[in-house]
Amino acid sequence: MKTITFYVSILSPWSYFGFTELLRISQANNVAIDYKPAKLLEIFDSMGGVRMPKRHPSRLAYRMFELKRWTKRRNLNVNLKPEFFPFDASLADCVVLALLSAKQDPAQFILKAYEAVWMHNKNMANEAEILTVLIASGFDAEIIVNAAKTPEIAQKYEENTKNMESDNAFGMPFYIYNDEPFWGQDRLDFLEEAIIADKT
Repeated sequence: MKTITFYVSILSPWSYFGFTELLRISQANNVAIDYKPAKLLEIFDSMGGVRMPKRHPSRLAYRMFELKRWTKRRNLNVNLKPEFFPFDASLADCVVLALLSAKQDPAQFILKAYEAVWMHNKNMANEAEILTVLIASGFDAEIIVNAAKTPEIAQKYEENTKNMESDNAFGMPFYIYNDEPFWGQDRLDFLEEAIIADKT
């Protein structure tokens, strides 16, 4: 089965906005998703990105227009200024890695974690909130969170972040299919076109 490499963080709103569409593309075209949680802010710092507090006000204003447009396009009812954003996503990201290590599909947790931030004003840096989302997603929350705190998972998190640099993946969401890069959820249509062309 062909695979989409998906560099992602629970911190990334644009990854959320395109997530259900990515799942649709995966299912419709029988293509697997290789989830690669990584440290988004470290990638900003090392690959030319600019953290939000340092962006020019005009860029921040335009970002808000884009958020509004894409929530409408994706039919998402979200709070565009969530109370707990930005936040430390390291434990939530490592939970995704722990689920993968346990051979579990992390999609439900990822979706509910995004909804917790952008719909329900929850702090996904808080372990109690992460446990709640894991339970709602049908997982053994304590076991997964404990696994997420292990050195092995921390090492994988670091490896994924370094691999983003070697893959020239400079932002999130970042998708790679057949060595072709696609940056941003607004490039998902091009990703699907590449997958369909690969089958003909």
